[in-house]
Amino acid sequence: MPENSRIVLFPYGQPVELSQRLVCEACLLCCGADTQRFLDGPWKNEDHLFRYVSRLSEAVQNSAPLVVLTRSNPLPIVVLAKRRRLCRVMPFLRKALWIIFVDAVAEPYFFRDAVDLGRFDLSVDEGSGQKNALVWMPDEERRGFRHERYLVLMPQTELDSSFSERLALLWEELNKAEDGFEEEEASAPAGQFSAPPPIRRKT
Repeated sequence: MPENSRIVLFPYGQPVELSQRLVCEACLLCCGADTQRFLDGPWKNEDHLFRYVSRLSEAVQNSAPLVVLTRSNPLPIVVLAKRRRLCRVMPFLRKALWIIFVDAVAEPYFFRDAVDLGRFDLSVDEGSGQKNALVWMPDEERRGFRHERYLVLMPQTELDSSFSERLALLWEELNKAEDGFEEEEASAPAGQFSAPPPIRRKT
């Protein structure tokens, strides 16, 4: 796929603060976003968003879009349940890269709740000192999809080589997992899911 050709869905709209919006846009450009196709609502509900997106061409819908969640509290409802609902009405979003853009000052309980409900691929600084992008994976019993992961970005995220490596690994994992996007049965056996991909660092 050509670079910067992915549509971007903002179910809760873009960040309110201009400075944060600019950081978010810069991160999304590195993820392949097309800044001319930011779909940021406002949306009354999932059906409203679906009616809008359904008018896009099939090629656009199937281009592995980006979904950016700019709210995270409460995490089980506005992130996990929201993803299930959107994927139910728009199945092509199962192939999307899901991103949480969070300001730890505005949403101070995000990291605590995320650790309670899952795990990060790196150790976490629960404040403005966290400059690395993170990958968050919910615990098995909370996942709606087998390979459910989120790229976590913050206003202070640095677009360095670590960001590029983490992003490449996430896309690789998504491409490998295309046969695992079906919703899991509640009785799925333990140990069925893979751990987050290891992050290789340059020395």
